[in-house]
Amino acid sequence: MKNVFIIPFLLIVAGCGMNSDESLNENMDDVEDADKIEGGIIMDVEEEENQLYYVLEEKEKSNNGEKVMEYSIQNDGEENLTLNFDTSMKYDYYILNENGEEVYRDSDEKSYNQSPEKLELKPDEKESYELELPELEAGEYILVVNTAAEKFKDEKAKMKFEI
Repeated sequence: MKNVFIIPFLLIVAGCGMNSDESLNENMDDVEDADKIEGGIIMDVEEEENQLYYVLEEKEKSNNGEKVMEYSIQNDGEENLTLNFDTSMKYDYYILNENGEEVYRDSDEKSYNQSPEKLELKPDEKESYELELPELEAGEYILVVNTAAEKFKDEKAKMKFEI
């Protein structure tokens, strides 16, 4: 009877390890991509003749001395672009250390209204968000930000920064 419980437990532990490796591999992709980045990055995604650009820039430090970044989404298309969100969360970001290990994820410390929301961007209109980064030890880091809008959730803006 004891063997019945041990086998499923081992399968669960093995499964957790695989997810961790997959996550680390994805993080290492973010690290490798960020090596090519100096300052902010602009990415574009074409969606039915509309172009959505992401801009990530370092700003002045906040009043409490923490580093602040600005994340912007801009419609560079010729028509209005509607972004649909499953919840009140508009973006999420995480921070990786130089080994590709996640040291912070913004959404882990927040809760969001569960009602869907929409954001309409007219041509050349931009929506910006200030990201106040947590206190970090001295070192090099990679900031990875993605919109929570449907159809664009996999698009990331990445930037290296130092503390």
